[in-house]
Amino acid sequence: MLRGEIKDNVFDILEANSAVHTPHKFAKQLADDKYKAFSFFKSLSVPVPETLKADSGDIQEQFLLASQKLGLPFIAKPRFGSMGRNVALIKNLNQFEDAYKNCRDLVFQSFIETKTESLNRYDLRFFVIGGKVAASVLRIAPDSTSIASNAHQGGVIRLYKASDKLEAEALGIIKSAGLDYGTADFLLPSEEPEKPLLCEINACPGFEALETQLHINIAEQIVDYVLKLK
Repeated sequence: MLRGEIKDNVFDILEANSAVHTPHKFAKQLADDKYKAFSFFKSLSVPVPETLKADSGDIQEQFLLASQKLGLPFIAKPRFGSMGRNVALIKNLNQFEDAYKNCRDLVFQSFIETKTESLNRYDLRFFVIGGKVAASVLRIAPDSTSIASNAHQGGVIRLYKASDKLEAEALGIIKSAGLDYGTADFLLPSEEPEKPLLCEINACPGFEALETQLHINIAEQIVDYVLKLK
């Protein structure tokens, strides 16, 4: 079972020796690359926020292009980032330039408002293990201005009963990505919550918050499943 930063040659060695392992190279690369994942799932007709990738051109020109295609505000995030680090809501050129100071390899994404009268901004996470949903939870931002709902950014989680249709879609997404276990995160627009959008997938998701806040033993379920792969 591989977790964290794994170099491609490690996967190549394992696959060359027919070693049983998870995740597989394609699945890990897909999950780690937000633009690659966007393109992949868009090709499968999965609803996703419109996404652009940064190029080496003039920063001001990139801002104008992104604001024209995505509207203002829009989201800037590291193409290969995790845990909600350096994710920014871009409203003007100054904020765009600040985002570039933190990371040069960015993707820009349509901003989907999810905040409601009773909830701060949130996303819906499905934790899938072996073709079954181990948990479905709302990850809720710590305050009304934050756009980050990750536990590492102070977010809290709450159990959520999703529709059978959306649960089946999450299972299909993880299967299409070639993951034995992983997460699929959805945005439920405030104005049209019945039209969820896939935000991203994760091949090596953290599960500490699920265990500490909701007392769901994810680690044991993962280990039990991975041991059966052999």
